[in-house]
Amino acid sequence: MNVRTRGVPLTHFPINGDLQGLTPSDPVTLIRPATSFAPGWRLLVRPSESDIAVSPKVFAAEGGAGRISLYGLEARGALDRSYFRTEIEIDPKLWIERKPNVLSFFASSLPELGRSASFASICVCRRVEGRLDGEIVELAKSHRLGLSLTEHRLTLELDDAETLYRAACSAQEDGAQSLWLSFISRSPRIGFQLARVEFVTVTLEGDAQRLQAVTTMTPLARTVPVSQDDAERVAREKLLVRRIEQELIDLEKKLWGGFSELARRELGRIVGSNLAHPEARARAAWELARWSASQGDYVECLAMLRSVRTHSKVFARRRNVRLIEYFALTSLGAFKDAIEAIERARVFNKDDANFSLSLANVYLAMAEAGEMARADADARRLAEINAIYAKDGLLPVFNSDASEPLTISRLRCDTRRHHRSGGPKVSVLMAAFNAEEHLEIAVDSMLGQTWRNLELVIVDDCSEDRTWDKIKSYEKRDSRVKALRNETNMGAYPTRNRALAVSDGDYVTVHDSDDWSHPQMLERQIDLLLTQSSARFSFSMMSRVTEDLRFGVRPSRRNMEIVHRSYPSLMISRADLAELGVWDGVRANADAELVKRARMHFGDAAMADAAGSSPLSFFLVRPESLTEQRGTGLLSLTFGARHEYDRQADYVHRQMMAAGAIGLPKRTSRKAPFASPSGLLPKELIGSRHYDIILISDLSLKGGTRSCNLSYIDAATASGKRVGLFHWPRGDLKLLPDIEPGYRDRNQTECVDIITCDEEVSCDALIVHHPPIMASKLDSVPQIAAKSGYILVNQLPYQLEGQANVFYEPLLAERDFVRLFGLKPTWLPISPLVRRHLSFAVAHGSIDDVDWYPPLLMAERAKDALRSEGPLVIGRHARDHWTKWPADIDALKSAYCVDSDIEVRLLGGADHAVKLLGRVPPNWQVLEFDSVAVEDFIDQLDALIHFPNEEYIEEFGRTVAEAMARSVPCILPHKFEEVFGSAALYCAPEDVPAVLRKLVADPVLSAEIASRGRAFVRAHCSATALARRLDRVLGRPLSDARPEMTPSSRRHVLESTR
Repeated sequence: MNVRTRGVPLTHFPINGDLQGLTPSDPVTLIRPATSFAPGWRLLVRPSESDIAVSPKVFAAEGGAGRISLYGLEARGALDRSYFRTEIEIDPKLWIERKPNVLSFFASSLPELGRSASFASICVCRRVEGRLDGEIVELAKSHRLGLSLTEHRLTLELDDAETLYRAACSAQEDGAQSLWLSFISRSPRIGFQLARVEFVTVTLEGDAQRLQAVTTMTPLARTVPVSQDDAERVAREKLLVRRIEQELIDLEKKLWGGFSELARRELGRIVGSNLAHPEARARAAWELARWSASQGDYVECLAMLRSVRTHSKVFARRRNVRLIEYFALTSLGAFKDAIEAIERARVFNKDDANFSLSLANVYLAMAEAGEMARADADARRLAEINAIYAKDGLLPVFNSDASEPLTISRLRCDTRRHHRSGGPKVSVLMAAFNAEEHLEIAVDSMLGQTWRNLELVIVDDCSEDRTWDKIKSYEKRDSRVKALRNETNMGAYPTRNRALAVSDGDYVTVHDSDDWSHPQMLERQIDLLLTQSSARFSFSMMSRVTEDLRFGVRPSRRNMEIVHRSYPSLMISRADLAELGVWDGVRANADAELVKRARMHFGDAAMADAAGSSPLSFFLVRPESLTEQRGTGLLSLTFGARHEYDRQADYVHRQMMAAGAIGLPKRTSRKAPFASPSGLLPKELIGSRHYDIILISDLSLKGGTRSCNLSYIDAATASGKRVGLFHWPRGDLKLLPDIEPGYRDRNQTECVDIITCDEEVSCDALIVHHPPIMASKLDSVPQIAAKSGYILVNQLPYQLEGQANVFYEPLLAERDFVRLFGLKPTWLPISPLVRRHLSFAVAHGSIDDVDWYPPLLMAERAKDALRSEGPLVIGRHARDHWTKWPADIDALKSAYCVDSDIEVRLLGGADHAVKLLGRVPPNWQVLEFDSVAVEDFIDQLDALIHFPNEEYIEEFGRTVAEAMARSVPCILPHKFEEVFGSAALYCAPEDVPAVLRKLVADPVLSAEIASRGRAFVRAHCSATALARRLDRVLGRPLSDARPEMTPSSRRHVLESTR
C-alpha cells in the first residue's frame, strides 16, 4: 500500500501487537481482527485523500446487534494537519429501526503524540446497485472530541442525528442497498491506536440507560442489555421517565427564568426529534404549550397539546394539561369542543372544582359570543359554582339582582340561620388604597361571615378618592369595624402591621380591599385550628377572577390550577404570630415570606387547609394590581424582583434559624431586616440608583470567577464605593437554585446591591466579567446608563489549542454589549496569554493596556528553604477534570512522581488521574475539595506541581499564584512562562523529579524562587494592584486601604474550585 505523509514518516502499523517494523511500502493486513457487527452492516476503513494511511480491509457483517465494532487497528500520521477517515455502510432498515446517534471511538493513545482531534465533516451517501449515488448531506459542524487516554467519543448533535435518520428513511424509500457514511477526523497531531468504532443507540426500552434521557445525546460507558422480564422492563421505563422529567426541569427553569428563547429552541428540537424518547417529546411539547398560552397564542398551544397526546396519552390525561386545553379552546371560540373535552374528563373526576370552573368560563364566553343567553349562562355558572360548594357542605351563592349579569359585586349568600356566636375573637386586617369602587365587595363579605366574633380593622392608606368616607360609614353601622387612616402612603404590608398593632383578637388573618370571600371562610379556618391539635395556622383556597367572574389559569406557574391555596388567608393565633414577627414592609410578596417563616418555624405538619378544593375567596384581577405590573407581577416570581426577594429572604431565614431566631422585626431600611430589591421597596427606602461600579457576571459560578468578583467588591467597598451586582447565568449550564453565598453576605451590606432585570440604574463603570454569559440572550436586563464599559476576560472563547469558538464569539459579545448598554466596551485581559489570544479576535485598540491579573487577597508567608529531612511533600489543588491532568500517562506519572519516595498530596480529587493509572499510587494522598482550607493545604507543601492537559489553555492559574503568596516554589510546564515569567520554574513533565532534587540541594535557589513568587503576587494580584486597576475604570483614585476581610468573606474568596 502506498502511503503519503508530510512531516514524520510512518514506520509501522502494529495490529494487536502482531505486526512490527512495517515500512510505508508494505501491504497492511489485519490479523485476527476482533469484530462485532450487526447483521447487514459492514465497516470499511481505508486511506483518506490526505495525510493519514489506514487499512483498506472490508469486514463482513457478523456478531451482535445494535452496534458495529472494529478492534486492533493503529493509525499513525504526520504531525501537520493530518486526517483520519472512517467509512461505514449500514442497511437503512437497521438505521431506522435502531436510530443510532452516538459514534464512539475507544482509543489507546500513543504517548508521544497529540491528544486533540475534531471531526471536520460527516458525509452521507446512498449505495445503489453497487455504486455510491452522490452525496445526500454533509455535516460540517467541526465536532470536538475530548480525547482521554482510554477512550473518546463523537456524540452527534441533535440536528445531525435527525438529518442522518431522515437520510436513512429517504435511502430506504429510494431502494438503496446501504447508507454510506464518511467520518473525517482532523488533528494537528493524530496518533492513537483505534481499538473500536461503534454506534450506540437508544430504544424505547432504554437499552442504554446511562444516555441522557431527553435528547439521547450523551455517550455512555457501557450498553445495558434489554431485559426480557416485563416487570423489570416496566420498572426501567418508569426510571427513564423520571430521568426525563428531571432533565426537562432545567429547560422549564430556563423558559420562565430569563432564557425563554434558548429554552424554546431546545424544547422545539426535542418535540421535533425522531430520536428522542416519546415521553421527552410529550413533556417538551407541554412546556411549549404553557408558554404559548401565556403569550396568548392559543393556536400554537393546541398544536403542542396534540403533540403531547401523540407521544404520551398518560401524560396528556394530567389535570393541568386538560386545563390549558379548555382554556385555549374557550379562548378560540371552540365552545363545543371545550364542553365535550370537559365532560369527558368529568366522567373520571366529576368533583374536580377546576373542571367545573372551566365549564363556567365556557358558558360566559358563549354568552359574550351571542351563542347563549346571558341569563341562561349565569344560571349554569352559578350551578357549577354551587355544586363545588355543596360537595364541601358550604352554603350556596346567588346573584343579588337576577335582572343584571352575574358579577363579583353581586354575589350574595343567605346566612341568617347559620350564624355562630361566641368562640375566639378573630381580627381581620384590611389595608385600603383608592378602593372606593370595590370596597363594599370585601367589607360586606367579611361582615357577613357566619363566624360573628370578629373585628375588622380597616386602615385607609392615604387614599385620593372617597375610600375613607366609606370606611367611616361602615364604622358607624357596625361596631365590629375599627377605622384608621395613614398620614402618608405606606403600602399594604406596613399598613397591615399598623392594623395589627391596634387589633386585639385571639386569631389574626387579613383580607384585601377588593376581594370577595365566602361567608363560611373564617368559620371553616378557625374550626381547623380549634379541632386539630397539630394545626398552628390554616389556609383556605382561592381563585383569581375578573369583574364578571371569569376564572383565571396561570400557565406560567407550575401550580396553574384555577383553585389553589391563598397565602393571604393565613389564619394564626396572636401568640404564634408574635413569635414570627410582623409582615415585611415591602410592596409585594410579603405574604409568601411570612408563610415561609411559619413553615420553617412550626413545620409543614402545622399547616391545615380548609374546605377541601372549594375556592372560598375570589381575588379580583385588575390592571393596576401589583400582580399585573411588569416589575412586581407573578412572572417576576421566577425571573425578577420577587424571585430575588425570595432568595435573599430564604438565605437570611436559614441564618436566623441556625442562630435560634425567627421573629422578623419591622423593616427600617432597604437592608433591614434583610436586603430587598429596590422594585419592592417603598419609595422612601429605595435610596440612590447610581453606583460607582456595576458588575455583571454569573454569580452562581464557583472557582476563579467567584473569587475575583468578591475581591473586586471588597476592594471597592473598602474605600466607600457603591457596587451593583447583576446575575446573568450561563445559559449553556444548568440553572442553579441560587447564587453563591458570598454575594448574599455582601448584599446585606450598605454599599452592595443586587440589581434585578426590571430596574433603571446608572454607574461610572460597567464591567461584564466572564464573557461566556453573553452567548445566551436574556429576556430582560436592567437599563444601565454607564459612563464606561468593560468586558473582563477570564475565559477565552475556547479552552483547547486550535479549537473553534465554543463558549462565545467575541465580536458578537461586543455587538450585544453596545446593543444592551449603548457604549462600546474595552476588553480587559487577565494575563498576557489572554491578551495574545484576544488580539486575534478583537480590534487591537479595544484591548486595555493593562493586564487585569486576578486579585488574590491572601496573606503572604515568608518561608525558609525546602526541608532537608523527611520525605519531600509536593502537591496541587485543582478541580478533578480531564483538562487539569496530562493526557499522556507517562507525563502524568513523571509530573506527579508516581511510585517515588516523594509524598504527593492532591486537594480537589483525582478520579480522572486514577482512572488513567488504573490505581491510586501508594505515595499519593487524595483529599476531597474543601476538605482542607486552601492556605493550610499550601503550607504543607515544599513545592506546587501544576501540569494540566497539554492542549488545555489555562488563562491564568490561580492555584499557582496562591502558592506563590505562601512562598511555595512552583514547577510548571513551559507554557506558563508567558504568564508568570521568572516567578516559577519550568520544565517538561519527565524533568520534574530532577528539578525537585535541585531545589532541595540548592537552598539559595529555593529561597530566590519563593521571593520572586511573592514579588509577582504583590506586583500583580495584591489589593494595591487591584486598587490601581479600579482607578483606571473609575477615573479617580480609590483609597489605599487594604480591603477588610471578614472570616466569612475570606472563606468565600479562598474556597474556589480550580
